[in-house]
Amino acid sequence: MITRRLSVAGGRAKEMGGKMKQIHRSAGTLVAAVAAGSLLLLGAPAAAAGSNVAYEAQRAAEIVEKATGASDLRPDSVVLGGGGNSFVSSAGDITTVRVPAESGGRVEAFASDGRGFGLGLPETASVTGVKAGAGTVVYPNAAKATDIAVQLTADGSARALVTLKDRTAPKEHRFDLRLAEGMDLQPGGDGGYLVVKEAADGVEVVGKIDAPWAKDAHGDPIATHYKVDGGALVQTVEVNESTAFPVVADPKVSFGRGIYLKYSKGEVKSLLPKIRYLPAGSSACGAFGTVGGMVCGVLSYGVLNNIKNVWEYAAANGRCIEVKLTYASVYTGIKHYAC
Repeated sequence: MITRRLSVAGGRAKEMGGKMKQIHRSAGTLVAAVAAGSLLLLGAPAAAAGSNVAYEAQRAAEIVEKATGASDLRPDSVVLGGGGNSFVSSAGDITTVRVPAESGGRVEAFASDGRGFGLGLPETASVTGVKAGAGTVVYPNAAKATDIAVQLTADGSARALVTLKDRTAPKEHRFDLRLAEGMDLQPGGDGGYLVVKEAADGVEVVGKIDAPWAKDAHGDPIATHYKVDGGALVQTVEVNESTAFPVVADPKVSFGRGIYLKYSKGEVKSLLPKIRYLPAGSSACGAFGTVGGMVCGVLSYGVLNNIKNVWEYAAANGRCIEVKLTYASVYTGIKHYAC
């Protein structure tokens, strides 16, 4: 199964002492999942056909939910088509997610300011969505030997997943992107992408597509990666003769407010002398610039020491740094990544 997660953010990037690359804002979560389809026997009674479809949809939902879990799903808010479903994210932002009534539609997400983008599902046949399982919408057999599904989650997210049912299923799946004028994709540093838009005082991040993942029938990881081709996000799943089917894959699209302070390898090294003094006092917080500096000044010794340790590791191993804050300027984490 293949899943893509899409996220819309309202963040705005600013200069941070000439050292900061960007502030990225992300929001909520958009996800597409997988459904199983049924071939109706010619001349079968309508009731039997309907029962068969329901059974196949339920089975498809169970496969997807085994891979993703179901504790964070919002089955009560799933409405196919129409105006969409509104969520309040963990950061307090209102986002709206639209789940298509048929597989030929798009999963769309909008922030409270009206900005958003869409992710087309990789279908080859128009299939009506069926709500099954713990709240997963499935589109059975929407592509060759492939089920597609969409899940809405409690934090205002959605997941778009693809389930490869056997070896005849395509190994590449195209998710057409609908971006507003002026928006573009930018590598996120972890195999995913940021959806960005130029702003007067920096770069505004309006969405995020998390790094892809894939699992086989045993729950073991399968190698997978993205590429961008002609306005579409293409996910490749590297199955082989020993792969246990069905396979579920997932890139995650999320909406919700967050600020991402990005530091290049050069910036990580140049700021290291100041960062090493963080646990000793907040005076070194100025290394993060205006926004990050204010947040840094109220953090505890343990958090500041953790930031120092992560920074030292990144500097020694030639890696970049990402510091995440909420839109209300609350520190939520730091990570290093290959760049």
